[in-house]
Amino acid sequence: MLGMGNYAPKFVRVYGKSLEAKDFPIPGKVFNTPKNLESAYDLRSVSLHHIIRQRGKPFAVEIKELDDYFKDNLYRPMPEKIKEYQDLIHSASENEITEYNIILCTTDVATNARLLKALQIQQVFLYSLTLILDVQ
Repeated sequence: MLGMGNYAPKFVRVYGKSLEAKDFPIPGKVFNTPKNLESAYDLRSVSLHHIIRQRGKPFAVEIKELDDYFKDNLYRPMPEKIKEYQDLIHSASENEITEYNIILCTTDVATNARLLKALQIQQVFLYSLTLILDVQ
């Protein structure tokens, strides 16, 4: 796609909540995710949960403040702050995702009602990927 220049479609990778929480923990939220499963470091520049935190993005400062607040408070559960954070992440994600032509995600993410409501989907490509974990 690099050879397409300005004609290349813009794409974004959307991870599920459990993988997002590995990069940006949410106090009191526990997900059953294999320890060796994580978002790809080299895809951070196209990963929605990192993009919404980039300098210059409309919600980045507020999100960063809450990320730091949770870290400073040792990720102690605080229902009001968590609700505020989740609403902020939702608004930021909904705002950002409309900027892309191609959204790469799992079927779980693709069937998310909030995501579907924010988009004008014209075409869907499905593929099956078998997750193979190394047994040691």
